[in-house]
Formats: sequence, C-alpha cells, structure tokens
Amino acid sequence: MKHYLIHVTVYDGDYEYLDKSIIALDESDFTSDGKLDDLKVLKHFTGSEELAYDEWLNAYQIPYCHRGYRIYGSQEIQENDLPILRKYSI
Repeated sequence: MKHYLIHVTVYDGDYEYLDKSIIALDESDFTSDGKLDDLKVLKHFTGSEELAYDEWLNAYQIPYCHRGYRIYGSQEIQENDLPILRKYSI
C-alpha cells in the first residue's frame, strides 16, 4: 500500500476550491493502465459509496448533495516524507 497526496477540486454552488488529503491506496484503486481510478479515490476522499458522475457538472456527486468532486492532481509520497507531512497537517 502506498500513500498519495490527492488534490480535489470541490464545486459548491457558485464556488470552487481545492482540498487535499493523504490517502493510502492499493493496486485495486488503479485502472488496468496504471492510472488512478477517480471514482474509487473520491470514495476514499468523501467517505461515500454513493458517488455518481454528473455529465453537466463534469464531476462526481453524492446524491441529494449540491457539491461536486473532481481529482485535480496526485503525487505519490515517499515513506520517509509521510511523518513530516502528517506533523504539519498536510
């Protein structure tokens, strides 16, 4: 299992902002070509299993919630850097 710093664009009505989180991912969270599976990663990020893609918003949404989520970027974290990032709440 590897840790990744995930940046997510959150759409909240007329507002858009970036949020970040450190998430532990395993091989099942990647597609067959080695890219992140956005839906699986966003399920980790939001804690919701009910995410669905919204064509109009071009992002994933939780039913009956006005927020949309899209992966902005990701970076693998080296094991020796993880304690430092956690120390500073990144």
